[in-house]
Amino acid sequence: QNDCIDTGNAASGNRKFWVKALAVYAMAEALFIVVSFVITFYKCKVCVLPVPFYICIFFVNLLLTILLWYVLNCFHKKALWKIIAGNIFIFLVYYFCITGALYFLLNARQEWLTGPVKSHPLTSVVYSSWTEIGKYIVKLTAFYILKFYADYRQAEVQLIQLAVINKDMQLNLLKQQLS
Repeated sequence: QNDCIDTGNAASGNRKFWVKALAVYAMAEALFIVVSFVITFYKCKVCVLPVPFYICIFFVNLLLTILLWYVLNCFHKKALWKIIAGNIFIFLVYYFCITGALYFLLNARQEWLTGPVKSHPLTSVVYSSWTEIGKYIVKLTAFYILKFYADYRQAEVQLIQLAVINKDMQLNLLKQQLS
């Protein structure tokens, strides 16, 4: 059985939980981007990029968050050293992906996307991508908190199911004794 894909009756409820969690995260990400746009706009009107750029960044971040949470879900129950090594590797891949996406978007040479600025050197893109490290830590923390909560809820449901089975067995035993 693949740890990445839930099977069985609880899968539907688990899938709904993760979809809701991702929707909440998407709203938080959108709020972060809107706030950063507004702050940049009021502090430095020439520094602000066109709205399509921020929309593209939103979808890139959302896609990377989905991939991150999926990969973390695949190995979160492995040995501790594998989890640590996996998290370091995933962080490096994530950081290079987001920095590469920023560099690509900023140097796309599309005025509707980046405005009149001609190009952005890699050093400025790396410098501006430091906030992504903090966002990665938030995404990682959110995943582990949500995973802990989902596992807790699943264990609670299993405990209730076992209690129901126990009561049914006791009832059947009493029926047998009466007959």
